[in-house]
Amino acid sequence: MEFAVAVYRLCRGLPGTDEGRHVANQLRRAASSVAANYRAACRGRSDRELISKLGTCIEEGDESGFWLDFIARIELATPYGGSKPSAFILQPSAFPGSS
Repeated sequence: MEFAVAVYRLCRGLPGTDEGRHVANQLRRAASSVAANYRAACRGRSDRELISKLGTCIEEGDESGFWLDFIARIELATPYGGSKPSAFILQPSAFPGSS
């Protein structure tokens, strides 16, 4: 859940251009899917269901990483302390509007 919340906060600071909105929508969708599928995995009715949902979490997490990297590469935002995609998420003070 924290990852999805951090992504939503990051997306608030992206530009309101067509490009910014597109990337923000894709990133929010992928990040919230990680949270929703992890929650569903924890409530799985079988090991098979758990494994399936966790697989989806991995795929959506990877897609989130892609969009974070893409944001840095097209310079929609600058990550905290470097160019690693995770730097966007790991440093809350780097998000516009955060305290």
